[in-house]
Amino acid sequence: MSPPPCGGWPPTSPAVHRPWRPARAAQAGQRLEVVCRRLLNEPDAAAHVDKIADGPGRGPLTEGQMDLDGALVFACLLYLTGHQESVQFWW
Repeated sequence: MSPPPCGGWPPTSPAVHRPWRPARAAQAGQRLEVVCRRLLNEPDAAAHVDKIADGPGRGPLTEGQMDLDGALVFACLLYLTGHQESVQFWW
């Protein structure tokens, strides 16, 4: 019995050649960059980052003090400035 052709399903091993993966990864990275830039250009983006910056001195956050939009804006800022490890915490 011969193995399935390259790209067949199910894959026979992790070494199966998939030329579409690098292209799709690059496209996803480009789209993520566009989304991040758009979020950072929103009128209230700076206010969200300011709210996060003020937070540490006030003790633990309560549910009402959480700024989920601010966390997303901050993560986008980190992503676009090349801090991928830090982004994982905020996303």
